[in-house]
Amino acid sequence: MIGEMRDQETAEISIQAAMTGHLVFSTLHTNDAISAIPRLLDLQIPDYLVAATLEGVLAQRLVRRVCSECRESYEPPAETVAAVAGRPIAGATLTRGAGCVACRGTGFRGRVGIFELLTITDDVRDAIAARAPRATLRVLAANAGLVPLRADGWLRAEAGFTTIEEVIRVVQE
Repeated sequence: MIGEMRDQETAEISIQAAMTGHLVFSTLHTNDAISAIPRLLDLQIPDYLVAATLEGVLAQRLVRRVCSECRESYEPPAETVAAVAGRPIAGATLTRGAGCVACRGTGFRGRVGIFELLTITDDVRDAIAARAPRATLRVLAANAGLVPLRADGWLRAEAGFTTIEEVIRVVQE
């Protein structure tokens, strides 16, 4: 376990450990899972080593959880729903907190995670080794089943755990 990869030396040590058969976990500051690949390349790790050693990248964010004491249903603006869901959804009914003593008037109490898991498939590995642009990596990742942070946030909002406004606040596109 490596606390955080901030510099070339730490990244090189991580790659060397992975190349010798060790399972390495570390943190890396990026906006999404795909961005970890160019970040490792920016740390001067050769593309063929990134392709050979990387197995997966998990991006995560915490969003505020709707208060269970004052939750209420509402119909958000269609354009806001479309921005988070990635498609128009007419008449979506979601949940928000009205504000109460339990949540100190915020409408939120606690947090819930939203996630994006990039699994490194052979196609993604080949693209990394070829230094393919992010757009190409995104397409390959989507084909491999990647659910973007914003889409996972939509699923959490649709299930009533958080609000779409909270997902928009936390997820940078």
